[in-house]
Amino acid sequence: MKVAVVGVGSMGRNHARVYSELPGVELVAVCDTDVRLANEVASHYRAASFQDYREMLDLVRPEAVSVTVPLLHIWK
Repeated sequence: MKVAVVGVGSMGRNHARVYSELPGVELVAVCDTDVRLANEVASHYRAASFQDYREMLDLVRPEAVSVTVPLLHIWK
């Protein structure tokens, strides 16, 4: 199963770590508005890095996504 994580703060990094350890699961992408942080986490887990979640969804087409950002970020 191809998965991605939107928001790679402390909770998102934890989701990325867990996904990377699950059998049958491939962490294919991470996304964060902080490009440096997204690149750092993506590099660590050999995943693609994005700043825009819509671009990530269009290009990577994950089967599941963890959204680990505060609600205020979603409703802007």
